Amino acid sequence: MLDVLLVKLNYEPVLSAEREFDLGTAYLAAALRRQGFTVEIIDASLEELSFSQTAARIVNSPAKIIGLSIWLHRLVAYGERLIAQLRRAGVTSHITVGSHSPTFLYAELLRANGGLDSVVCGEGEWTLLELTERVCQGAPWTDIAGLAVRSGEDGGVRLQVRPAVCELDELPPPALDYLPHIKKRGQFMSILTSRGCYGKCTFCSTNPFYRTGGGKPWRAHSPERVLSEIQALHAQGIRHFGWRDDNFIGPGRTGKERARRIAELILAAQLKISFYIACRVDDVDRELFALLKAAGLRQVFLGVESLSARRLAAFNKLVTVEENIAAMQVLGGLEIPYTLGYIMLSPDTTWAEYRESSTRLAEAQRIVPGAERGLQDAFSAVEVLPGTAIAEELRNAKLLRGDHRGYTYIFLDVRVRLLHNAITMLRTLTRPLARVLAEAVRKEARREMRETK
Repeated sequence: MLDVLLVKLNYEPVLSAEREFDLGTAYLAAALRRQGFTVEIIDASLEELSFSQTAARIVNSPAKIIGLSIWLHRLVAYGERLIAQLRRAGVTSHITVGSHSPTFLYAELLRANGGLDSVVCGEGEWTLLELTERVCQGAPWTDIAGLAVRSGEDGGVRLQVRPAVCELDELPPPALDYLPHIKKRGQFMSILTSRGCYGKCTFCSTNPFYRTGGGKPWRAHSPERVLSEIQALHAQGIRHFGWRDDNFIGPGRTGKERARRIAELILAAQLKISFYIACRVDDVDRELFALLKAAGLRQVFLGVESLSARRLAAFNKLVTVEENIAAMQVLGGLEIPYTLGYIMLSPDTTWAEYRESSTRLAEAQRIVPGAERGLQDAFSAVEVLPGTAIAEELRNAKLLRGDHRGYTYIFLDVRVRLLHNAITMLRTLTRPLARVLAEAVRKEARREMRETK
């Protein structure tokens, strides 16, 4: 008898080349299996399953608990539709959902979806484990910490917060059910060396999510644990890794020393690997990144976000335009390719601000090594996510539109609004061709990175 079925939902617009091993369900499965429970994982994203295919796989499962990972806010409506379909098909299993958006939308989700039994809020390992123990024993489960449930018959919802997972090394290594799939496709293998981010950017839900249980916003595996996971995967033929940390380096001297130690351990073990990371611009240090490059660093996602001082302040980035440029120059000087996280348009972006940011960006692309190739979208607009400061700001200003299934907003400057509308329409018309071209470019970029080792 299967105890738990974990499902990562599929967001179809994601390019095939960008579909990676899912660490969320893998950590949950490992924690459950360590306690003797039987678990199956369906990564509908990695397998590129359609809605009907995903529903059919779940309907045919005998699992006592079905856990759906709503890992993107854009998948909330998809998840609701799937839950309704499962109940219509006669599924009686306990259905729960989790990830960032459900953590902040638990009340709305429970009130809007009669077929949903519970919502796992925050980090899910210990909450889901306790839920599984209770359900398998036939015991009451509505008082579990970290689990949002209905309370009474008046539409009430109750949540008792569970303390955060502070010592990540206490968790077992993630389950590798989909490792053969990754190897067959010749993709990077995802690993996690830390959780969270110490930044407090207004548009990001990472910091609020990891503070849910009162823990530090950034927590890490020890360097020795990281090396152990890399070595285990290396022994199975994996040479190319995506370090999926929201912020690999971590805060201050402690974060940089940990990153240095990881690089030193990889070099000492003589592992010939390549990997990519994400970090803030104030994490970029020439000496440290030279060492990381020697250990196998081949790509960096750099959270620049803007080259406008006003916009950086509005985003609460706590960095300057000069620091942004300096970080790009360091990576360019070390010949480490980087991708720029950049947000050109926000609800209160003025036309003058847009022109300033565009001009500075064009100048940076002209004079800073790597900047021209690093930009993926020169017209990106901020996405408003549940639990973020910007969502609350827009709500208070009565500029937020939509509901828990998806937020929209109004650009205050008419010229910015017209620009965004025009770009959106153009992209809609050219999306099929752009998707094919983007897929080819990303596959070629990954091939080049693999061949550098």
